[in-house]
Amino acid sequence: MTVPENAKSPNFARFILTGAIVGFVFGAVLVLSGVLGPEAPGPTGYEYGPTDGLGIVSLFFAAIFALVAAVIAVLIDRRNL
Repeated sequence: MTVPENAKSPNFARFILTGAIVGFVFGAVLVLSGVLGPEAPGPTGYEYGPTDGLGIVSLFFAAIFALVAAVIAVLIDRRNL
């Protein structure tokens, strides 16, 4: 397979950062829309506030989306080789 002369490899930092930002926003929208709903009754303990849940879920999705974006960037880079 020949590679075109103008083929560029993706900027990995931009892919990962964009994935992290999209994931953070996705998690924030998910929490603020109330899709997760109230917790089921269970043992009492520390209750997380709205901002705690927002931060935890948003950072979780930011990490997942950044990982997916990194995999996509590697696949694009491999395709251009």
